[in-house]
Order: sequence, then C-alpha cells, then structure tokens
Amino acid sequence: MPYIFLALVIILLVAVILARALRFRAPSVQVEPGLPIQIDVERAAQHLAAAIRIPTISFGENSPVEQDAFHALHRKLEEMYPRLHRSLEKIPVNDYSLVYRWAGSQPDLDPILLLAHQDVVPADPTTWGDWGQPPFSGAIHDGYIWGRGTLDCKNQLIGTLEAAETLLEKGFHPQRTVLFAFGHDEEIGGQNGAEKITCWMKDQDIRVEAVLDEGGAVLKGGFPGIEGLAAVIGTVEKGHIDVRLHVTATAGHASTPPRQTAVGILSKAITRIEANPMPAHLDQVLPMFRGLGENLPFTYRIIFANQWLFSGILRKILEDNPQMNASIRTSIAATIIHGGIKENILPREVYANLNIRLLPGDSIDDVLNHLRSVIRDDRVKITLTGNCRNEASPVSPTDVPAFEILKASIGRTYGDIPTTPYLMLGGSDARYYAAVSSHIYRFSPMVLTSEELDSVHGINERTRVDDFANNVRFFIDLILNWSAPFI
Repeated sequence: MPYIFLALVIILLVAVILARALRFRAPSVQVEPGLPIQIDVERAAQHLAAAIRIPTISFGENSPVEQDAFHALHRKLEEMYPRLHRSLEKIPVNDYSLVYRWAGSQPDLDPILLLAHQDVVPADPTTWGDWGQPPFSGAIHDGYIWGRGTLDCKNQLIGTLEAAETLLEKGFHPQRTVLFAFGHDEEIGGQNGAEKITCWMKDQDIRVEAVLDEGGAVLKGGFPGIEGLAAVIGTVEKGHIDVRLHVTATAGHASTPPRQTAVGILSKAITRIEANPMPAHLDQVLPMFRGLGENLPFTYRIIFANQWLFSGILRKILEDNPQMNASIRTSIAATIIHGGIKENILPREVYANLNIRLLPGDSIDDVLNHLRSVIRDDRVKITLTGNCRNEASPVSPTDVPAFEILKASIGRTYGDIPTTPYLMLGGSDARYYAAVSSHIYRFSPMVLTSEELDSVHGINERTRVDDFANNVRFFIDLILNWSAPFI
C-alpha cells in the first residue's frame, strides 16, 4: 500500500510539472495584415550612407562637442527630408539635440515618441586596417552599408525620418501627435541631450503615451535550442555607477616591504568582491523565457515553469552564461587598476575602478553596503565617481495596447517569430523619459547574428541594405498604428 501511495504522488508530481511546462508561454497577439506601402530602398540606403559619412563622434565626458559635424548632419537632414522639414515643427534643444513635432488631428490624445541618438563612438585608428570598408566611408558594398552608426544608431534615426518622409509623400496625417527626439550625447551619458529634452517636455507639460528607443533586436541564433529568429524588446534597463576603491599606504623601498602593501590590500578587496557577487534574482529573466514559450526546448520549459522545484538547477544554468548571469544580478567588474611609478618603489596610493550595472530591485545604497560588508577593511575607501549615477529604470508593462501594437508591427515586418520582453544590460537615453511616460520600450528593427552584434562599438560595423529597408517598413507600420487611438 505505501508503494502505491508513493507511486501516485510521483505520478501527480510529474503531471503537475508537465502541465506547468505546457502552459509556460505568453499570451499571443493577433497580427492583422499591414498596409502595402512601397519604399525607395536605394534612396533609404543612400541617406543612411550620407549620415554615416558625417563623424558626429562623442569622444568623452570632458571632450568638446564636435560642433561642425553636428551642424553638418542637421543640414544634411534638411536636404534629405525636405517635405518633413516643411511639415513638422523643428525644435533645437541645447544647440545640438533635435525634437520634431508632427501635429496630430486629435490633440487631446497623448503623443507618441520615437528616439534615436546622433552621436557615435570613435573607431580606434589602430583597427582601421581591419575594417572591410573605412569606418566613416558610408560605403555601400556587397549588399551592406558600412560604417560607424549603421547599427548604433543612425540607422534608427534615419529609419524613423525615412518612414515619416514616405508617409508624408503618401498624404498620411496622424491622429495622435508624433514626436521624434534625437539626443547628441547618448554615448557619454545623455546629460546634455536626452536629459535636456526631457526637461523641455516637462516644461511644456507633455505627457507621452508610448516611447520607443534603441535596445533589443531580432536575434538570429541568440538563444540555445531556438532555430531561426527571435525578437527581444527591452522593457527595463539596468542602472549604472562607477565606484573607486582607493588605498593609501606608506611609500618606501621595495626591498623592505610591510606585511601588506597598498597593492596587496587593494588586490585582496577585489578578490573578495569577485568571490562574493550580489545575490541573484530571477524576476527579470522569467518574462523573457515565458515570451519564448513553446519555442524553447521542452527541457528548458520544464525547468523555467517549475522553479519552485528546479531553482538551484535554473540558477546554475543561468550563472554559467555571462550574459544570463548579468541578467539575474547586479554585476561588478574591476576595469581599471592604477598605482606605482617604478619597479622598486612601494606606491603610496593605488586605486581601482569598479563598473557596476544595477539590477532592478538593487539600489545604489544596496551596492555600496554590499561592497563595505564584503571588503571588511577600513583602509579601502569606497567612493562614487563620474557623472553617471543611475538607478535601474522602472519596468514598463507588457499587458497594454502600446506593447501589443509594437509586437504586431514586429510580426508584420519580420514574420511569425517569437517576440519577448527582456532586461537591457546596457544604458540608453530611454531612462530619462520615465519622467514623461510609463510605457517605454527599447527595440532596434534589425536582424543581428552574434558576429554582427559584436561589431557594435567594434570592427566592421555594418547593416544589410535589405535589412535597413525592413527598418523603414517597421517604422512606417509602427507610426501608422501607434499614432491611431488605442482601443
């Protein structure tokens, strides 16, 4: 009898596990056919290439703005999009950032906002010989548009304006006002661009229904066990701080060192930090895997749907992948160590920089308290540095019309592919707009392989001409549907 009872318990447990796995999916979104609007693919490619040739580079927080380059880009936009510049109100912000207002026929509806940034990171001159085409050539070669900004993120800027120009040529007039906002310093923090634009919007008492910025993409081979394409939409992004660990000790001759040198004290602190990471939390990754649903290998669905039973296994799986590990905890990375001036002199001062990306739920104070408790050494001074001191952003909802319409636009552009929310590990201008909207999403309409993803801020950044055409088609579809009243 006890064996029969045990067998029944096991059968019931297996049934519950399997049932939960079968139900582990996000609600589907009905995708209606879109309007067949033709675009000029060659014109769009040439326009992106022209923008790439203007080196609007952000070199660093304390470097001056490349004034001539940004003004040249603004003139080029006026030249390429004459109808848009006749029809929309152009509002310069803080000299180099731009806002365009496309007035809707129903001004009582809150506007939508499409973001991009004008600036790009430099291309290391020592790597130029490794590029297939020069990084600011804007060359169109072998079916690709080449250069810095083709993926991050002049493609987003030109794609939105190309879509607007095309719609204006077709006589389209939005019901809901459409805003475009293009900051000029996203690559160095956005304090003089996006933050100033947000201040302007607050002064104008503008409340935004939905925001789209760069972020996720359509990934090819981006998830283990999933063949084909999968789209990820950022609904939240991690916070960011830099912390300096600073140790001061007695200088002297290296032939008579103390029991612990300044370098030794600092090294021990870093070792303790790496051995004691911040606690893991699965809250932000579960919605992503739920969105992938039946496209996941069934073994994964069993584990993710039953974390009450397999939480240890699940955590181990995620921790073994650096990107997944960064998605479940606040990451702390030592990036700079400095100290010493000569081989036989004990340094008086040494310091290290910690680059820290905060998971939602972990505050800056939580991180600083964690560092103090782990290091346990008053000789190591812990201070915040730099201008970027950002808590994690609020999480935008996925059960609202704005998100469902966004998913549908992705479906009409890229076909029936899994589309899911995710936690964005890097930073973007989008975080500033939480002051004017609760529905902020991060998606870049492009298909990326792992190799192409590595070219962002790297070597051989480029985008396929046909993929950029889909970028424009996506923004046409999104503007058409986001600018209508939400049901």
